[in-house]
Amino acid sequence: MPSDNTTIYLYSKTDDNNCSISAVDGIAADETCVLYLGGSGIVDTGRAAKLAGIVAREILSDVANVPIYVLAYDAKIINSGSGVVSKTAMERQIQFDRYGQNILKNPEGRQNIYITPDNADSVFRQKIYPLIKKYGRLIGDNLYLVADGNREQVLYTLDYNLKQKQSELDFSDSDINAIKNALHNNTVAYSTHFKPKYIDNLFNNILLPRITDQNGNKLPIDVAQKRIRKLNILAHCHGAYVATMLAEKMQKKMYELGYTKQDIDLIQSQLLVVALAPSCPLGKTKTQFISFMSAYDSVVERPNNWVSQYVQENRVCELKNINQSKNDPEWNLKTGFLDGKNGNVFYVKQRFVLDDVDSTKKISWNEHNSSHFESEKFTSDGRLLADISRNIVISGIKNSLAQETDFIPLPPIEELILDGKNDSELSAVFKKLKQNGREFLKTVCEYAQEKLKNMMPEPSVVRHRDTTERL
Repeated sequence: MPSDNTTIYLYSKTDDNNCSISAVDGIAADETCVLYLGGSGIVDTGRAAKLAGIVAREILSDVANVPIYVLAYDAKIINSGSGVVSKTAMERQIQFDRYGQNILKNPEGRQNIYITPDNADSVFRQKIYPLIKKYGRLIGDNLYLVADGNREQVLYTLDYNLKQKQSELDFSDSDINAIKNALHNNTVAYSTHFKPKYIDNLFNNILLPRITDQNGNKLPIDVAQKRIRKLNILAHCHGAYVATMLAEKMQKKMYELGYTKQDIDLIQSQLLVVALAPSCPLGKTKTQFISFMSAYDSVVERPNNWVSQYVQENRVCELKNINQSKNDPEWNLKTGFLDGKNGNVFYVKQRFVLDDVDSTKKISWNEHNSSHFESEKFTSDGRLLADISRNIVISGIKNSLAQETDFIPLPPIEELILDGKNDSELSAVFKKLKQNGREFLKTVCEYAQEKLKNMMPEPSVVRHRDTTERL
């Protein structure tokens, strides 16, 4: 069975009331199935079985009897790390910087920065140098560098830039050496610390057989498309990160096998990933990666950008007003959809009703952690999100089952959301969600512009002597 800290389980329903799961070595190359990549809390057979049971009961009960696989992680690896930040959390967080999505400073102060030989000059100027000016010798307490590629080349570039700035900084040789040592000591290799080996293992057992023949060679394009289309991935939180890393690995391997860029795009576009509360960069893979998020989810990691800041600020303010019984208008965040490069994200303000704890309203534990598609505690928006996500999974499975002699492409999102009963209504809802998404981005843009305006210093007033004397 897959080693190195993950196990794939196959779910089996024995009768109306009982089920079991068993570890497997991998997934057959041509099998139509569902694979659930759960959050980092899925660390034993019991939790894996519960996750699979949700899919069986709440999605597939009236659709099809297809195999359900669930991934479980080794708890010791998932929870390892320093302080309160687990190793897997750091693996997830660095991806936002790696994909260029952290455009604002880390709100907690400490900067975790992705750096390569190619971007080392610009990273030094834009991110490291301002921290050196601010913290000097204490830079090591406020900076963590993740070097992807030749670490020595990265350090050489940093040393050179630091020396060039010495006179401007007015630092002594001792200061420069102390900062240099701090940069060296706080630079680790991406490949060693941020590329978990279980990703390679999962790829070899799940995706590689679907893009290669028995001899390890590339397949005809339509065959590879058909095999990939038969795999439907559900993901939650850390599982979305795993799906993203698998897509990266898949793309790289296909280049090595001799697939063209066009071939790779065509094949990857047939991989459906439906992700709840994804903790990963969005809009960065060629897969059909469709996400569902809640603004009230205060747990999931998101990039340091204006959208994240806007959402967090309004969430905190609204909860404060609710608990102080103020009459201020509630945050009017309309349920919406952000398409294309913005991630193919369906979002709501709040999936679950607030919990009442000692007369204080608090965000429900379910807001981030629940993977259910049915719940009495859903808000109306939460129920809509669950219905749409269920429809997409069902549509994907039906398309997988239709892959017989000829390859049938995965339908676009506009069709995946339909259920065959309320199609006109769902199409109208989707049209409105896209409009709401555009309005949301406009609001965030205006918010960012106002913040930047307030950050700018007041223009100085210079009065010339002759002008003053005339007044």
